[in-house]
Amino acid sequence: MREYHLSLLILALLAACSTRSRGKGWFASTGTHAAHLVVTPDQVKWGPGPPSLPPGAQMAALEGDRSKAGAPFTLRAKLPDGYRVPPHWHATDERIVVLQGTFGMG
Repeated sequence: MREYHLSLLILALLAACSTRSRGKGWFASTGTHAAHLVVTPDQVKWGPGPPSLPPGAQMAALEGDRSKAGAPFTLRAKLPDGYRVPPHWHATDERIVVLQGTFGMG
């Protein structure tokens, strides 16, 4: 239940920030502004992570389409204890929010 409340808070803050900064920011680059989005845990559709990741990762798309270049999207990942993502790079910015556990980078 705590994860559900934190997810709603994060989504509400994103929606509030995007409507306040219309005309600039990452939502404005698509020519549209963000609508309120509420996703409950039972609506999240989980699947295996992409082939570029080691087995064990589960991923879910919360909004957007990551196949469209330059379009914003939000993913959620579940990773088992001790999971390691191999070194890699992204062509665009990436934001990571840890809802539970520890995230180390190095």
